[in-house]
This record gives sequence, C-alpha cells and structure tokens, in this order.
Amino acid sequence: MVPSHFMSVLSFPLSPNGKIDRKALPEISLSVLQQEDTYNAPNTELEKMIANIWQEILYTNRLITQHDDLESNKLPSIANKTVSSIYYPTKSVSDLDRQTSFLISTTASFFSVGGNSLLLVQIYQYYQSKFNFETEALNIRSLFDYNTIVEHAKLLETIIVDGTQLKQWHTLNINDGIASYAQERIYLDEKMRFSGENAIYNELTVLRVTKGSLSMNRLLQALRCVLRKHKILRTSLVFNEEDSILKQYITDKHMTFTMATDQTFQNEDELQNIIHQMIINPTLFDLSSGRVFYCQILRQQMTANKNHDKEIITDSDALVIGFHHVSIDGSAVSIFLNDLSNIYNNHMTWLDDEKSLQYIDYAVHERLIDMTLSCEFWRLQFEGCNLKRRLSLPIDHQRLSNDQRSGFASTVQITFDRKISSSFLNYASLHHLTLFQLGLATFYTFLFKLTCSQTDLCISCVNANRYRPELQTMIGMFVSTLPYCMQLDPCWAFDEVVKHVREKCLSILEHSHYPLQHILRDFHLNQSTASFLQTVFDFITVSSVNDQLTFDDVSLQPVSLKQCSEVAKFDFKLTFIYNPVSVDNILLCHFICSRDLFEDTTVTKMIQRFQYLFEQLFSTNFNVNQTDLVVSPITRLTLILLDEMNEMQQVAFYRQSNVTNEAPASFAQARVWLDERIRFDSDRPQTAIYNIPFVYRLQPGHTLSIKQLRHALHLTVKKHP
Repeated sequence: MVPSHFMSVLSFPLSPNGKIDRKALPEISLSVLQQEDTYNAPNTELEKMIANIWQEILYTNRLITQHDDLESNKLPSIANKTVSSIYYPTKSVSDLDRQTSFLISTTASFFSVGGNSLLLVQIYQYYQSKFNFETEALNIRSLFDYNTIVEHAKLLETIIVDGTQLKQWHTLNINDGIASYAQERIYLDEKMRFSGENAIYNELTVLRVTKGSLSMNRLLQALRCVLRKHKILRTSLVFNEEDSILKQYITDKHMTFTMATDQTFQNEDELQNIIHQMIINPTLFDLSSGRVFYCQILRQQMTANKNHDKEIITDSDALVIGFHHVSIDGSAVSIFLNDLSNIYNNHMTWLDDEKSLQYIDYAVHERLIDMTLSCEFWRLQFEGCNLKRRLSLPIDHQRLSNDQRSGFASTVQITFDRKISSSFLNYASLHHLTLFQLGLATFYTFLFKLTCSQTDLCISCVNANRYRPELQTMIGMFVSTLPYCMQLDPCWAFDEVVKHVREKCLSILEHSHYPLQHILRDFHLNQSTASFLQTVFDFITVSSVNDQLTFDDVSLQPVSLKQCSEVAKFDFKLTFIYNPVSVDNILLCHFICSRDLFEDTTVTKMIQRFQYLFEQLFSTNFNVNQTDLVVSPITRLTLILLDEMNEMQQVAFYRQSNVTNEAPASFAQARVWLDERIRFDSDRPQTAIYNIPFVYRLQPGHTLSIKQLRHALHLTVKKHP
C-alpha cells in the first residue's frame, strides 16, 4: 500500500531490543492532513505568471522526453525513447488545455507536481529571459532550495528590485574559430581512448514510414535548408599540430549535400544488422572535411514483380538520420526533427539565418566566462579524494590504464515491478529529491558494497550544460562530463547517504559549466587515465506520450534498436529509465559494460546484485523491515543473493587431503593482489598500502620473555599457513 501521508521525525524511538517502537511514534495531526488537501490559488500577478509558466512547461513535458537532472551523456535514439529535449516556451499552451490538465497550489513543491531537475532549469532559464538577470543575482540552486510558486515569486521580486541586467550573447559573424570545450573532449576522447576499429560516437535516429509517402526531392531540399540554418552540422574540426589547438571551420556542404545510396532489407533482423553496422562504422563521418551529418533510406525489399519508385519513401521504408556526437547532443535531436518537419511541411527552401547565434559563436563566448569561483569550487570538492584510485570492480580481464578500448559492450537490463517502482518514487517525493539524486544515492550504496566497503567513491555524471536562454534552441554539443566524488561513512544509514548526495548534486549544478579539461589540468590528470571517467551514472525520464513524427500527412514511427547495438563508451555505466506513462515498465535500469573488462556472466550477476540491493531499500515485500534498513548503517545491506546464501549455509568446509603447499588463491587474495598492481606505476617507488602493522607497548613494570614469544609466533604461523 502507498502511504497517504509522510511525516519527518528527528529520530525513531527504539524498544529495549533495539527495534523501532511504532507505538511511540508521534501521531499525525488531523489539521495537517486537512491542510494538505487545500489548494492555494495565486494571489499576485507575479504568482499567476509563475503558475502559468509551471503549467506550460509541465504540460508540454508530457509530450517530450527528458534526461532527469540535466543528464545527457549519450545521444540516444528516439526509437528507444531516450532523446532528451529542453523545452523553451515559444508558443503558449492554450488556457483551456492548461486549466483542464491540472492546477498547481502555490505552496506545492515543484517536485511533487511532476517536476524534475531538468524542467526546473528550464524554468530558471525562462525566468532569466523574462526578467533579464545574471546568474550572480539569482543562482539556480535557490530554485531547488525554495521550490514553490510563492517562494519563486519572492526570489524574483528581489531581482526586479535589484535591476541587474543579463548581458546578451550576439552573433560574431565568423566562419572559423577555436572549438568548444565539449568538442575538444569528444574529439580527444575518440582519438586517445579508443582503438579506432569501431566508431564510438556515431549517433543514429531511425524512423519508419507507417502511413503515406515522402517525396525524396522535398526531403533533400528540407535537409539542405536545415544544414544551412544550423552551421554546426557542416563544420569541420582540424587539430593544429603547431599550437596544439583544435579549430572549427564552417563549410558550404549544405549546398551539395546528398543522401547516401539506398540499401534494402528483407526482414527486421536484416534491418537491425544494417543499423548496427552503421553505428560501428568508423568511416561514416569525416570530421576533418565537415562530414558530420548523414542520411540514408533503407527500403523494405518488395516482391519480384513490384518495383520501387525511387522518388518516394513509402510504407515500411526507414529513414536513417545520423550525426557525429561532436556536432550534436541528445537535447538537440528533437530540435533538428522539428525544424526538418516544419521546413518540409511548409515547402521552405531558404532561411534568413545570418543574424542568429551559431554554435561557433557559443564556442567563443564560453571562453570569455570568468571561471575563478568555479575553479575554487572544484578544488575544494576534491580535498581528501584520491582521484587516481580505481574502484575495485569485479573485472574478468586485466587491462592497463593506458590501453585503448574496443567499444564492444555487454548490456543487461532489468525491469522493476509497479510496487517497488512506486516505493522508489514515493521515497523521492518524501525526501524532496529528484529521481536522479535518489538513483545516484542507490548507485553509490551499491558501489560501496560491490567494492568491499570502499568509501572513497569517485564516478562521473553528465550535465546538459545549456545554462543560458540563448542555448535552448541551438543545435550543438553542450554536454559536460563531471566527476561526482563521495566519501561515504560506513556508519551512515541510507537516509544519510541520500542527504549527502542531494547536497553534492545541488552544489555541482552551479558550477557544471566548468570544463572537464580544466579539472584534469588542475589536478594533473589526463583524459585517458582518469579513473573516475570509467564509471558513469545516468537517469533518463521518458515523458513522451507519442513518438510519432509527421511530414504533411505522412506518419513516421521510431525503430527500436536492439541492445546489441550499444557501444561501450565507458568501462561501467548504469542507467535508470523512468517512463511514467508506461503500464508495465515504469522503472527499469540497464548496465552497459566494456567487454574488454567484463564477461557477460559477470555483468548479469552484477545487475542481479543491484536488483537485490534495490529490493532491500524499496520493496515492501522484503523479509527485513524496510524502515530498519534505510535508517540502519549501510553495512547491513548485502549483495549476497538468496541462492548464494542457501548454498553457503549448506557448504561444510574441511581440509582438502590432496592439497599440500599449492592451491589457487582465494577471490579476496586475487582482488588485493591485482589491486596493488594495477593501481600504481611499477616503475616508480610506491608506498605500500596493504601492510597492516599491529603495535603493542608493555605496561610499566611488566616484562615479556622473547624466547616464549618467538615460540608462540612459530606455533601460530605453523597452525595458520
């Protein structure tokens, strides 16, 4: 059952045997329950305006896919319902639609009415555009800490009185310039960390025609028009060896762009195989020439007596739209598709875009930002952290830190049932958390147990990084990868872990624009060996009710890509996917692990352990009281599966008669032995970390026989070889 009310208490009363004394818990006041059902209408014009903004964005979010908490590491396929899109209000939702959808009380938390971190950032950016203020006047964190309509109104009133103006970014009318920080990161990552045998950053969206037919000529003209408007889709990247600077140059490829030669397929398996080959094709794009966009028609094979009309795209044919990740992120795919649909439907052949802000302008403007405060913030973030220490994950294959990755992935997915999904959502609502924050806290707890109580946990998350109003409708690569380092206390309960994770996320949010390159430089690390870049967390919220894309009267539906098409950009990545409109698959998660390190069986076992931990924290059917687990030390949680527990109880250990002086090392011995060798450079003198001395001092007036001590030590070592 889902509780109808939650009440926070400072501490839980305990019975003499240490259990929670439920009879001693404080009673919930009836007046509190009555107050919760009260709708508080906006009282001022400012509150009414804020309420309208909330309704507009939350209502529109029902038709859009979001990455919760600004997370957008992968440029996902629309087919998998993972295309994140930042909605920036350009058209208002009708008053009737808003009124019939829902009313929002001015005292209700934004997160309790369907909001998440990404949507709140969009609201912040809308406020910026409306009231024209700098981030110094009102930072994004304030909206998280004070997250009701009434509180937002008070914050904005201060801005209005202060009168601080936001300095607008304008086009620089340039055709060449330095690459952005995000472009640098993707470009260098692909060159340094991966072998080049397979492509890593080929990002595809595949749409199948389900009704009507598309004109090939009109589609080509529309594509050229979109490429003209968004110059980043025809921009080359060239690394200058002399000054070690990556530069970008806008080309005129839109004028001569053509689609690739059609391919045919007979069945679904053949279609999936063609798509997979495109995803891993290292020659699909050429960054040095500006070939960063790709389009091709895959035609369903017809019967022998039926020929294709090459001028139309008809039922069952598939439209493949591809980008190199250096030119676009997940938030921009829907922008591209909307522009393409609009231009096609209106027979447009020309767009006057000379005065519009382009991605190359952003690359210049971002380097003029004063990042002194952010630099100091990140320095303080890493105090006491060992950034070179690797997580002791259960890898199957040894690999040196400077070895290049193949990109081959092992992917496993699990789906949580409705009850446990509801429990997870209710916990987030009760503790005023975003789903990303709660998912991240769960992942940290899992890593703590998986690494045998390793407390210094440093992983990476990604941030949408569209921190200004001008960037909301711009196509380009903005996503930043940032380290999230957490030093866990084994005595913490899960509730405590959650509090620290929430604080960590909110503090990073204000400084998420600080480039990864600067962080690596400041701490004398490099992108190929920084251990925190190999373990990644992501949380995706799917809010799309309808994936259908329409060109005139032609309908296109996304083609779902199989998990085998995944590419391992990281050693170990966990992704939650939350779909509130789904009937059965409300919440699921999948692991994407590098085959260079992990066997399929190991990945399967890891996700089973994660599911078991998740059930301990959130399942109401778990055999241990759930309340006890979230308020007890996280050391009480276990990753030992039930079948393993039963097997352990049935095993009787005895001396192996055929074993004398040699035998395989235990798993614990192997872990320590490997950890000591892979974590340090063998060519340099190192301080031993696994020496465990025990020092005792005799009390005054006491003596000890050295002969007897030596004899006792000899017998002890002989007994425990």
